[in-house]
Amino acid sequence: MKLTDEQINSIVVKSIQLYLNNDKFDYSYIISNFAEAIIIATEEFKERMNQPSNITSMTQGARSVTYKDVGIGSLSDNIKMLLPKPYLRKW
Repeated sequence: MKLTDEQINSIVVKSIQLYLNNDKFDYSYIISNFAEAIIIATEEFKERMNQPSNITSMTQGARSVTYKDVGIGSLSDNIKMLLPKPYLRKW
């Protein structure tokens, strides 16, 4: 599946919105205030899309490669460090 940069950017911003869990962080606010997190998340997303989707580990002779098992919309700790703490709602 080939996604455009615009589609990837949209997925990244929606992932950040879900992580922050606060209505005051809308699409335009995230784009204008968390540019560094968006750039890093976009690059990580592109790397994940280039990895084989149904292979977790490959071995060829003495060489072995293991891929991270990270979901499409999940954010890494590197990105979470650039964002404010998520809002927790108590019911």
